[in-house]
Amino acid sequence: MAKHKYTIIWTNGYFLTHETWTKMDLDTLQTIIGTKVVEGTQARWDGEDMAVMYVNENACFKKDLAINHKATQAYASYWTVYQNGYGTKGYPVDMEKVKNTKVKGIAILKWK
Repeated sequence: MAKHKYTIIWTNGYFLTHETWTKMDLDTLQTIIGTKVVEGTQARWDGEDMAVMYVNENACFKKDLAINHKATQAYASYWTVYQNGYGTKGYPVDMEKVKNTKVKGIAILKWK
């Protein structure tokens, strides 16, 4: 059985990386992030592409959630590297949209 590795990023800049034999289930993701509506997106952390970054799907509509600057940076970093490497060869990325996207609330990175 393989280990599962996760990084939880709080809005205050603190983060915790954890390895476990147990895969994090949807209920746990929802509890940590604080919503029943979780979406997955891409992120790049510590120079590595993550398998997925889980975030609050409706966070952009909530004024009371703080911007998560580290998660926003991880999101933008992934798409910048992607655009520089593949953007002209395949799926082009709207870098203006990436630049304007702000991740809010707690984010959870699942390592590959």
